[in-house]
Amino acid sequence: MAGQVVGPVLSRRELLRLTGSAAALTLLPRSVHALAEPQRVGGTRLFFSPSEIPRIRAGAASSILSPVVDGWAVGGVTATRKALARATETGILYTDFRAALKALREQGMVHLVDPDPQREAVLLEGIDQILAMPKWDYMVDGDETTGLLVASVTIDTVVFLREVLGDALGADREAQLLADIAEKGCAPCSRILDGMEDPSTVTGWRMDDHHSQLFDIDFTNWPVILATTNLRAVPAASLGIGALAIRGHDDRANAWLDQAVHNTRAILGLFNPDGSYHEGFGYATGTMLHIFGFLEAHQRGDGSIRWADEIDLEGMVKFYLSMQAGRKADGTPDIVNFGDAWNSGSYCVPAWLARQLEGTPAANAAQFAVERGSYNKSYLDVLWVDPDRAVGQPPSSYLNVRLDSDWISCRTGWAADDAVLAFRSGGPGNHEHADRNHIFYKVYGERLLTDPQKSAYDWRQPKWLLRLPEAHNSVLIDGVGHQYHNGREGTNPSQAEARITRYAPDERSGGDRVWWTSDATPAYAMVNDTIQRVRRTVLFQKPDVVVVFDEIDASSAVSLAARFHPENRDGSAGLSSADGTFRFVRPHAALTGHAFSRAELTVDLSQLDLPADGGIYPFAEVSLAKAQSHQLVTVLCAMPTDAADLKVAVTPDADGWTIAAGALRARIELASGAPEVTWA
Repeated sequence: MAGQVVGPVLSRRELLRLTGSAAALTLLPRSVHALAEPQRVGGTRLFFSPSEIPRIRAGAASSILSPVVDGWAVGGVTATRKALARATETGILYTDFRAALKALREQGMVHLVDPDPQREAVLLEGIDQILAMPKWDYMVDGDETTGLLVASVTIDTVVFLREVLGDALGADREAQLLADIAEKGCAPCSRILDGMEDPSTVTGWRMDDHHSQLFDIDFTNWPVILATTNLRAVPAASLGIGALAIRGHDDRANAWLDQAVHNTRAILGLFNPDGSYHEGFGYATGTMLHIFGFLEAHQRGDGSIRWADEIDLEGMVKFYLSMQAGRKADGTPDIVNFGDAWNSGSYCVPAWLARQLEGTPAANAAQFAVERGSYNKSYLDVLWVDPDRAVGQPPSSYLNVRLDSDWISCRTGWAADDAVLAFRSGGPGNHEHADRNHIFYKVYGERLLTDPQKSAYDWRQPKWLLRLPEAHNSVLIDGVGHQYHNGREGTNPSQAEARITRYAPDERSGGDRVWWTSDATPAYAMVNDTIQRVRRTVLFQKPDVVVVFDEIDASSAVSLAARFHPENRDGSAGLSSADGTFRFVRPHAALTGHAFSRAELTVDLSQLDLPADGGIYPFAEVSLAKAQSHQLVTVLCAMPTDAADLKVAVTPDADGWTIAAGALRARIELASGAPEVTWA
């Protein structure tokens, strides 16, 4: 029979798997092959060009991306319809509509890889639902809609789907879509960026009546607060994508594009010169994802700016890798989760950096970040990841890093059980915690000194406590930590300042020994005007000995308490104490803390005052009674659970402390006033 397919009928995904490349498309019936190519879209494509589709499909069949695309495909059409119905039912844009948009983007990517009439139908249903909505965002200024978050991601979604669907969109639907991108997307995004640029133009930001119950927040200062956060990046990036999409269809497009470029440069200026970012790793990678989306679109749709010249690309790779912390129990990447960070970045972030760094050793380090330090979070992963790029081990200079943010990350390597010791000094930032002079320590695959994860964003919730000093591995003075805000304006920055005054890797040891001092006096003095000094010095003998030396001076007598928190989200931490020591035991590793002072000290075990149904958060607390001056040495020794404890000896004298623990032999000298460490 003419046109009959002879032999076993293979799906497109099966063919891709057999060949590992888009060459399999040539084996498909001609009618199906025609369906595979999105047809003409007016204007320049901003996400992909037809010539790239074979590469994208081959990548989607790779070991990195095939689990992602397959996961989206299974039941995806039904799940997307349910998400759309839920969004219609509740009308909640902040959660339910965003979930529907995410589902549409994922199904759009699956349709690009494996075209299917049912997926095409649900994508068109989604477009029609979006077009029928009177507005695309829940934030308003007076009575006008602004595009803080949802309008932004709606722009990204519909522009991407427009390119995926091509002629299937239809001329009438496309015309309405372009008009809505302008009126419901770009105009609101432009409006909110105007408010950040000039807060005097703001009537009064608020959530609309349908969303006002979500948060109890004072929005008065939000135009100022948001101007230096990731929430400027989101509308700026999407405004740019929308403006590029409607060029030639709306006279405002070029002005909006100029506004997007201006704001993008302002956001890139928020990154430190070394590529680190003040809001922490999670919001850094989220910011990168949005901004890189616009930069990619601008390179494709305009090309007038060489953005790679305006970014420390290699520094961003170094920052990305500095925040890695082996693996979680489920095998996904773990991170140094200072602030509200709790997960690693999406594949697409280091993948985009690798593409810009093509031909350099840093590109291979970026690919290491893709394959060893990332997970799927975005549809852009499938567009940007190159599974065939060479992977290079990060350079040895990444093993001991002091970032411009005055954060420190020191490690023995990049394997799951390697040691990572990280330290939070520096200034405030949005999405921060009250965590100056806080320590994170992971070794042998266990978080032995942890940073609490998934604290509340709402001050009314019990887990707001997880943001505060008492939930961190730092010190309390008279039972109180350093300055922090009350949360009534959201997760905005505090005024707490600390700074690294000395950072000294020991090059003679090949970087296996390093010490530093951080002064957090200004942060604590804001809440206790008797404070004259709060200083912490840390010594790290890799991989298993950490010495913490705390100095407190005040004009009147104050008490000191140093807290140490093990990981216990799985309920597997065992705590004990005896004779000036404490011990944490996790399934694969243990930590023993030996405390020393010239005055009498106590070691107590307790837990944070939180409802038990939200988890148990135990800690050890080393306390010193009231005095005007305190010196406390805590020697922390890590070991596999079945290994013997390390021997520790600490001797004080008039000018300092002599310490021996495991392989560490060191002297903390105080004769000059500031700590000076010498290694034996």
